[in-house]
Amino acid sequence: MSADYIKIIGEEELFRVKLLQMIRRKFEISKNGKIDQFSIELSRRPPGVRIIIDNLEKGQILLTKEFRSELEDWDYRIPGGKVYENLEDYLKYISDNAKFNKDVIKAVKAEGFEEAGIIVKDQELLKKATSGAIMIWDLYYYVVTNFEISKTGNKTESSEIIEP
Repeated sequence: MSADYIKIIGEEELFRVKLLQMIRRKFEISKNGKIDQFSIELSRRPPGVRIIIDNLEKGQILLTKEFRSELEDWDYRIPGGKVYENLEDYLKYISDNAKFNKDVIKAVKAEGFEEAGIIVKDQELLKKATSGAIMIWDLYYYVVTNFEISKTGNKTESSEIIEP
């Protein structure tokens, strides 16, 4: 059995902006009996939710048509958004699992209403997807089959143009 390992031994913040934190993460590696250290620069951002709204009766899922200002074009996607609107709130609750899990469910319900115009009655976690190697960004995919269509339609933020 090999005693090779890699473990995190430290982390330093390089800088942060509203939604991103750049960090340098330091590692210790033991390989073939030799111990060494290395570091990697990473970005961290608040997690997001994605909602698969499944209309079982019709055999359909709901997509939204959204104008993405950063692309200057329209995109089709499943509804979703951020769990936290800024990095500070995310870092405050990152290790409080009970509060964090409540905030994720709150985001599912809010984004379902805001983007898709539905009132989520039940949701089920399908998968937590972790982004690539140098970006710490988790997306929580939920399936919603029990919902009601809001009489008022979707209520997007002032900077969003989204059509269910």
